[in-house]
Amino acid sequence: MAGASFVLVFPHVRTAVAWALKAQRWLAAQAGVLHGGFGIALADAREPAAEAERALGLVALAANGEVLVGPEVMAELVPGLDAEVDDLGDLGPDGGMSRAYRLGPAAGMAPLDDALAHAQGGYRPSIAVLPFESLLGQDGDDLLGEALADEVIAGLAHIPDVCVVSGMSSRRLKRCGLTLTGQADCLSAHYLLTGVYRQQGGGLVLQVQFQEVRSGAILRAQQFSTTLATAFDPASSVGQQIAQDVGQAVFRHAIERSRSAALPGLDNYALLLGSIGLMHQNLGREFERARAMLAYLAARPGCAGIAAAWQAKWHVLRVAQGWSPDPMADARSALDLVHRSLDEGSRNALALAIGGLVHAYLLKDLDTAGHMYEEAIDANPSEPLARLFSATRHAYLGHGAEAEQGGEQALRLSPIDPLKSFLDSLAATAVLSNGRWDRSVQLCRQSIRSNRNHASSWRTLVIALAMSDRMEEARHAAQQLRQIEPGLTVALFRDRFPGRDGPVAEPWARALQLAGLPA
Repeated sequence: MAGASFVLVFPHVRTAVAWALKAQRWLAAQAGVLHGGFGIALADAREPAAEAERALGLVALAANGEVLVGPEVMAELVPGLDAEVDDLGDLGPDGGMSRAYRLGPAAGMAPLDDALAHAQGGYRPSIAVLPFESLLGQDGDDLLGEALADEVIAGLAHIPDVCVVSGMSSRRLKRCGLTLTGQADCLSAHYLLTGVYRQQGGGLVLQVQFQEVRSGAILRAQQFSTTLATAFDPASSVGQQIAQDVGQAVFRHAIERSRSAALPGLDNYALLLGSIGLMHQNLGREFERARAMLAYLAARPGCAGIAAAWQAKWHVLRVAQGWSPDPMADARSALDLVHRSLDEGSRNALALAIGGLVHAYLLKDLDTAGHMYEEAIDANPSEPLARLFSATRHAYLGHGAEAEQGGEQALRLSPIDPLKSFLDSLAATAVLSNGRWDRSVQLCRQSIRSNRNHASSWRTLVIALAMSDRMEEARHAAQQLRQIEPGLTVALFRDRFPGRDGPVAEPWARALQLAGLPA
């Protein structure tokens, strides 16, 4: 056997495997019968002879036409992409040769079928983050590039309504020879984030690019300058900054697509995220468009439950904005939709949270709302809306300390939420009930900077300013509020306020009147 064997050296494992599989096919076609096989081992510059013997040992065990590799080579390959793989177990006399794998021509990575995609969250877009690449190609750069990508992945994991591909999967495609689109297809990703970096003294400069896979459109391109120490500091992680920008880019992209595209041409995630975004823009035409999108989404397989929950929220927002011609009819519709959503999944934390909101805000039933919030938090302690809605219930009841604690906890659970303006608005109500006027003003202004048309933010701002004796600012805010909700009066506020029988109702109503809201 030794006289018939020869050793070739290749720069990369994948190159060696591709050559062996190509030679296997060519020799089979030429001779009809292929005698002997191929063995591939990972070379070690310190012991090249030993690795050559290892490869020859695999050749000796290979049947006609077989390509065999050991575990160290297998670790560099992606089954289905580089080759089809059969685990042969331990080979050699008495298992003396370590584990071996037989390779064959790759059939290609099979994408998830539609049914499986829906089962795994077809209404949530998936994002893949590839290891960052060094512009200088220095030793150890692979580890640094992977660590930077992992920081971004950790940040993205805090964004609701998206799926993040594991870094272990994306690292397997490094230097695979596929285009970026090909890598995204292998990872079943809708969006792809790539980056390059360079170290300059103690500094670190990163350039990142975020794109939609289908169109190839670049949605975000940014440069970050930091240091190696602060890049991985939890208090100021560059990964968190990138993740926040990416989350906003996904949300904005879904909204822009959903404004004008025909509904049949929109993916489930575009319908869901787009409708959520449009309904919280608080603009009449876009608000109605959101309703149509959710109805269309509800008819798609696997999406009825999540669509019904947000349809219920739509009815709550219509009443909250003062747009409802019949608030009780909206309440009945919302309640029916909550029940439909819970029929799809009885332990759905989001549906339970929105159900509690319907009972609290529309039906003024704070007891039932409290039970539903407790169920939602029990089902998922990390659901920010359940924590936030529960905090506002405590505010209505005058439980200031509990309200503030719950509101701040909700903000910590979703620090880079695309609906951050909505979370800030409700958290402002929670801290207001605990006499934290300045914090309430701060949260209201944050909310308004992102969404000037959210009437609830302006109402809370007026109250907080008036109660902290900043009357000139309160009167100005009240004028802005009346532009958004011209028909609002103090009497209507009292009637609509979920905590109208609680201890904060009258002080807050007086604050609105002092700021100039008509009685």
